[in-house]
Amino acid sequence: MISRELDRGNVLDFSNLDRHSLLRMNIHARIKYSAQRGQYIATKKRFRMGQGLLLTPEIKELIEHWINVEHWTPEQIAGNVQDVEVSSSTIRDWSKRGLINIRTHKYHRQDGSPKQRELAKNQRARQREIARNWRLFMKLLHSILLKIALSMGVIMYLAYAIPTSQYTNRYLIGISIFTALFLPIFTFVSTYLEKQTFRLTASMFASKFAKFVWQSLYNLFALGLLIKGHVIDETNLRMVGGLVGAVCLTSLASQGLQYLAIMMSNHAKGNRFANIFFALSFNVIISALAAIGYKKIQIIFIVLGLLLGIIGIFISLITDIWGLIPSKGGVGLFLGTFNPVHKSHIAILKQFINERQLDKVYIHPTVIPKMHQYLLDKGMIEIVKEEAGKRYYEKSASADPLVNFFPTGKVFYEAENRVYMLKTAIEEAGLAKKVEILFEPQLYQDDGFYAIIKTIRQKHPHMRLHGLLGTDEG
Repeated sequence: MISRELDRGNVLDFSNLDRHSLLRMNIHARIKYSAQRGQYIATKKRFRMGQGLLLTPEIKELIEHWINVEHWTPEQIAGNVQDVEVSSSTIRDWSKRGLINIRTHKYHRQDGSPKQRELAKNQRARQREIARNWRLFMKLLHSILLKIALSMGVIMYLAYAIPTSQYTNRYLIGISIFTALFLPIFTFVSTYLEKQTFRLTASMFASKFAKFVWQSLYNLFALGLLIKGHVIDETNLRMVGGLVGAVCLTSLASQGLQYLAIMMSNHAKGNRFANIFFALSFNVIISALAAIGYKKIQIIFIVLGLLLGIIGIFISLITDIWGLIPSKGGVGLFLGTFNPVHKSHIAILKQFINERQLDKVYIHPTVIPKMHQYLLDKGMIEIVKEEAGKRYYEKSASADPLVNFFPTGKVFYEAENRVYMLKTAIEEAGLAKKVEILFEPQLYQDDGFYAIIKTIRQKHPHMRLHGLLGTDEG
């Protein structure tokens, strides 16, 4: 009997149901057994059993504020106050155990005249606003992006001040402070320009070039001020092509180093933020030494700038050209989140098969996007609800307020759901003979989509492989 059940697979036979009825069903009703899903549920239950009554100082402060200052009841707090995801019975239990200080006799006490009560209400509103702003300020102080920005300002100051001994130069101090404060905004604009340019042009080179132009404008501003403040002698820049050459080489090196840093983190080689920090720090230091006039450093700076520029920008130009005159035949690989699969996916897939004359296409969805998995492990985001085969993400209380953790939305269908919807969509489109849905969660967990690509290459060693990737970060 076990053998027969294993032969049938995980999915029950619901061929008598229409698609909409099937998609409305809970994942547990549709999946007979999934080892991955079972392990996830078991781990989550064990986590909840161990930490379900965890009272943090932040939650304690919030509960005491809302009860003792705002005169709310535990029933009003439960489910209505952000960052306090506990029930009213849990709050009362904490109070009985002496873990929180609650003056229960003050619930909604109406002391004094109406005018006095109005004044007290306004005072509580001001206190609440002050407390909210203070919590936001403390979150900003712990922001990883802000820490990187402040560190880059300090590194920039030291990189120029130590070799030149101009510790009190107001231009150097000013541009260092500006860098520390402006870097988070600079990063947002840079990312926005890159994404929007790609959406408008469908060109990797155009998007990288837009980012390059934006970075060059900042570098031109920074180096121009340092020259004006006599921190840099412009004659020392002749070897690197003058001011314009130094600006271009610095921007090219920055893009290439960031590309390598992100690629390493995707291969589980270091943390993404740490990698980017070290890459930017290296670029600032070597750019500063080259601008000051160290000849050997200038040679290294030129070679690195050109090589990293080829990696960061010009490979994308080759990719764009190659896409315009593609080779035909072989197998294709379509990677993305597919959250959920829709008509545009199918239309793109058909065009992919026809234009490239592919013998077969493999599709593999993300299991849990690697960035989401990292953030879950670090406690920066959390799953606040699971319903109808979907999981709902939110930032946790410790999340970085300056980072957008959900560029593609906060609601994700479970991986098994997305796989099943993909299979259904492929069958309805009549592509079942050409397209195969892959689902290798262990391979994906080990090395992301790189492991899937390696597996396909091993399966078809002598065939040309064509790639098609969604914009979601996998």
